[in-house]
Amino acid sequence: MRSLPLIFITLLASPAVAEAFDRPIPQAQSATAEFWYALACLALIAAMTRQGWSTNQIALALYPFGAGAAAVNVFFASLIFSWLGGPIASTGWSIGLGCLIGAPATWYFARHIRQLMDMADDRHRQ
Repeated sequence: MRSLPLIFITLLASPAVAEAFDRPIPQAQSATAEFWYALACLALIAAMTRQGWSTNQIALALYPFGAGAAAVNVFFASLIFSWLGGPIASTGWSIGLGCLIGAPATWYFARHIRQLMDMADDRHRQ
C-alpha cells in the first residue's frame, strides 16, 4: 500500500518527461566560399615562399588574429578578476585593449616565424 502513491506519482510524471534533444545539423559552406578560402590559402603560401616575407609583412598579415586572440584573453581575464570584485570589461574595452596588446604580441610571433623560415632556408641550402 505504501508503494501505491509512488507508482501514481511516477505515472503522473511520465508525460512531463522532456523529448530527446535533436542536435542541429550544421550547414556546409557554399562551394564559392570554399573556393575563395582555398585560393586565399594558396596565395598566402605562394607569397610567403616565393620571395620570403619580412617580419613586418608577416606581422601585418597576422595582426587581426593576434588582436582578436588578445581581446578574448582580456575579456576572460576580466571575468576572472570579477570573482575578486573587479569590473567585467565591456566589448569595446576588450577589443581596444586587445588591439593594443595584440600589436607587440603579433610582432614577436612574426619575428619567431621569420626566424623559423630562415632556419628552414639555411637547412634547405646545405
